[in-house]
Amino acid sequence: MYTNNQAGTWDILLYIFIILMGILIRLYAAWAISNRAYMIVSFKGYSADEVRIGRLAVVTALFFGIIASFIAALVFVHALPDRGEID
Repeated sequence: MYTNNQAGTWDILLYIFIILMGILIRLYAAWAISNRAYMIVSFKGYSADEVRIGRLAVVTALFFGIIASFIAALVFVHALPDRGEID
């Protein structure tokens, strides 16, 4: 029997979908920003160490973005109304 404290199938699928979309968007952004940043700084004459530090900053920011999307998905799914039996 379905009760209010059980997660529905659609809730779980929505939760997984939000997390996967957040990860895919951030991975694409990491790839695009990393390539573009390398092109920009390499033409301006920065050293390889500075390029590596810039890439590390981008990857770190995207890593925390993935964690933030996970937390946002958890909060969003938790805020969905319960679909239990109507009294």
